[in-house]
Amino acid sequence: MYFVSIAVGGASLASSFAFRRQTHQPHKKEPVMYPAAEIRAYKGRPVVGAAIGIGIAAKAAVRGGADFLLVLNAGRLRVMGAPSPVCMLAVGDSNKSVLEVGTREILGHVSRPVFFGACVFDPRLEIDALLATIKQLGFSGVANFPSAIHLDGSCREMIERRGIGFARETEMLRRAREAGLLTFGYATNKAEALALADVNPTVFCLNFGWNAGGVQGLGGTYDLDEAGERARSVIQAFRRLSPNSICLIEGGPIVTADDMFQVYIDARADGYVGGSTIDRVPFEESVTQSTSSFKTAGYFRYESEARDRRVAAFALGAGLAGQSRAFLSAIERASYLASARQHVLVRGEPGSGKTTLARAIHGWSKQDGGIYVLDAAIHTSDFQMRLFGGFDSSTGKRRIGALEMPACTTIIKNIDCLDMGTLAILQSAIASGRAPSETGETRPLTARIVATAQPAASTEGMARTLDGIFNACTILLPPLRERAEDIVPITQKILEALSERRKGDAVQISASGYRFLFSHEWPGNVAELRAMLEDVTLSTKSRTLDYASFAGRQGPAVRSKRKVSDREEQIWILASLKRHRFRKSETAEDLGISRRTLYNKMRKYGLSG
Repeated sequence: MYFVSIAVGGASLASSFAFRRQTHQPHKKEPVMYPAAEIRAYKGRPVVGAAIGIGIAAKAAVRGGADFLLVLNAGRLRVMGAPSPVCMLAVGDSNKSVLEVGTREILGHVSRPVFFGACVFDPRLEIDALLATIKQLGFSGVANFPSAIHLDGSCREMIERRGIGFARETEMLRRAREAGLLTFGYATNKAEALALADVNPTVFCLNFGWNAGGVQGLGGTYDLDEAGERARSVIQAFRRLSPNSICLIEGGPIVTADDMFQVYIDARADGYVGGSTIDRVPFEESVTQSTSSFKTAGYFRYESEARDRRVAAFALGAGLAGQSRAFLSAIERASYLASARQHVLVRGEPGSGKTTLARAIHGWSKQDGGIYVLDAAIHTSDFQMRLFGGFDSSTGKRRIGALEMPACTTIIKNIDCLDMGTLAILQSAIASGRAPSETGETRPLTARIVATAQPAASTEGMARTLDGIFNACTILLPPLRERAEDIVPITQKILEALSERRKGDAVQISASGYRFLFSHEWPGNVAELRAMLEDVTLSTKSRTLDYASFAGRQGPAVRSKRKVSDREEQIWILASLKRHRFRKSETAEDLGISRRTLYNKMRKYGLSG
């Protein structure tokens, strides 16, 4: 079994505590005294605890499974930013500090036994009076801390000669046991352990010195193997004299749970007492990591935005425009698959830009050969001959198939229109890397296939076959209605192309015009948007297209309307504000709304300038 306890700390006068609990903390539960049997019952089963220095950590430790708490002045100093060894300096009244934090933050707030870390260095201290106060306030037991065991040389000799050293600590533990309190004895070597064995403490803890871990950790005297061997020798000697005590280990090289388990097993101890390893070290790491994450959040966001801009520019170079996360993800995946030279399936609704993306994949892959485009929805009767090659009865000559061309890219549009027999032949050719011929022989397949299909297969068999052909090399282009952020860059790209083609003045779209575009369902996707823009620019002399320019069109496409989402409305309002340099009157006129409505919408979307 192993045992873990907890250390905490604080400051105040014992004489006023009962009054303070009633006046300042009326909601606080009265502390519960624990009999010795409660602690001794831990023996024979694993117990886990933690060492902390503040009330919130005490509660967290109990929730984590701590079985008892140890309130020490070192714990309080740790949460104040000082290393544990400062507890041995004359920086304050240790007992007052422990009484303060114990009664204010620990007792009555946790359902576990709480030990009081008692300091007996002060020769004026009346030990019996201190023990009576400790018991009255509700502490379950007492521990000898801060202790003379952490001193050596002439300093240790001096306090021992004055009668305020380790001998006085063992006497304090003896009186505590007689007063009905649980006892917790610290020692660092066999001689001190045997002296404690005469007291028969509830808990005996062999301390290896101050912890080595964390920013404020000190270099250890022992490594883990030496600590385990030393502890086994001391604990064996102690148990011969005090077999009923729980024997624990603490400090030194033990920093992690794995460290503890190694020494615990080697020493055949009953458990572990955690101090800095439970509160200071995890706290330092957690706060450092958390602060660093906030500090670098802007950097990673900037990097993400910069990457998105690079991807958008990359796509634009191939004739593809967009800025939505869905679109950019599809472009990134297409770029990766292009460089990997994989056969690719591009899925999407009609008009979504599948063929354009397929051509872009060829360009990004830097294939040596050309592009051959076959449409399975059109070339139904002679598709196999066009794909694999064969005798063409209409010409009386042999036709060279698209897959016979070396290092080319064959784009198969609407591959889901092929019959299952042709798909099976194609799947076999891709799997074997050899294309069939009309003579029954096969030849190496060097061409790359990029196919397009609907978002979902028409049958389960078709879905399985396409998955078998392309494995996971599939790209889904979302419909335009699901990526409203892309309407603006796509529109700008189309208008630029129209202006270049007609060698006229550049055509612009006002915010009200974009409001119309955002409200449209776009069942025909990018192809429908392109057709609409071409039609409108031809039918009007104005170089600025507004809501009326589009609303005047006839036909089912224009009547297909939907409610504009908040995100879409925010985009076109912000675009108009930027265009008019946040001049409210001009922006409101451009949008076709009142200034008051504009102000309300700016407030709604958090827009300011």
